[in-house]
Amino acid sequence: MRAVPSWAVATAAAAPALLVAGWTVAGARQPPGYDPVRDTISELAGEGATDPWLMGGALVLLGCCYCATAAALHAAGLPSRFLLAVGGVATVALIAFPRPQVGGSPAHGVVATVAVLALSLWPAGTALRLPRRPPDAPRPDTPPVSPGRREAGA
Repeated sequence: MRAVPSWAVATAAAAPALLVAGWTVAGARQPPGYDPVRDTISELAGEGATDPWLMGGALVLLGCCYCATAAALHAAGLPSRFLLAVGGVATVALIAFPRPQVGGSPAHGVVATVAVLALSLWPAGTALRLPRRPPDAPRPDTPPVSPGRREAGA
């Protein structure tokens, strides 16, 4: 098993720190009507927010951290790495579909749902192991080898 690079550990550790710092700083910049318990993080980066670039920037960096971690976390397996990367891309995509000041946005709802589901399910993806080809199994794109030319025959 390959070791996880130290930069991947740094991006994994930076993700929750970025999220908390982003919503804390952006929440502190909102007018008195903003309630961090009642209102969503999407409102901090959405239309009508005070300084939406603060939470928007935090979401972009957060999504990049998820994607970088997914690229290096080989021990987790391909299904979980794929889900983590999808969650990272969907987190960045939230900036493209901001929450409107009044009402809802179907596009924002879909992207937020994909992000939450992918980021919630990626640890379970480690249980899904893709079948691996045994080392001595013939590759599907190569012709069969005669018995006399195989390692055992040689």
